[in-house]
Amino acid sequence: MTTGTTCRQFAGLDPASGEAGRDITSASYSVKDGKINQVSPGVFFYYTSFQAPGPGSFTVDIVQSETHPTFSTLFAVHQGQIRLFNGNCTSPTVQYSTSESPAGIAHVTITGASAGQTFIVSVKYNAGSLVGQNAPTSPTTVHYDFKTKIGAVVVAQDPDGLNLIKK
Repeated sequence: MTTGTTCRQFAGLDPASGEAGRDITSASYSVKDGKINQVSPGVFFYYTSFQAPGPGSFTVDIVQSETHPTFSTLFAVHQGQIRLFNGNCTSPTVQYSTSESPAGIAHVTITGASAGQTFIVSVKYNAGSLVGQNAPTSPTTVHYDFKTKIGAVVVAQDPDGLNLIKK
């Protein structure tokens, strides 16, 4: 996970600058009257790279999950910001559509891919979407994992995930 990162920083084509382009493994939240009232950073990005499994069409799912016993809220996609790039961070040469599901899944359906063609997807998540939810208890930290799936096959995942930690 990152904040303020570009595709080119993720792909190693441009250097990191400050926090932009650097991996983050946690976000923090504060509580008021038993509810989450602030989360920092307010947004973050999940970038992933993968190759088309064959020629034609396929769907990529970016799946987030959490393992907390009493808190099950997932991060919302920020204003529908799911982006597809070619492997060199240029605009894709294929047709594609994006969508999101209430279950925390970002979908990218790609048409006209070549077998082995490299793509990058960026999903911007709104950490502020947790504001107003009952705060997690015992434990107060929630761990989130993010995986990239083509069909039932996990083709990439964030190695650290993201810990949501009470301030």
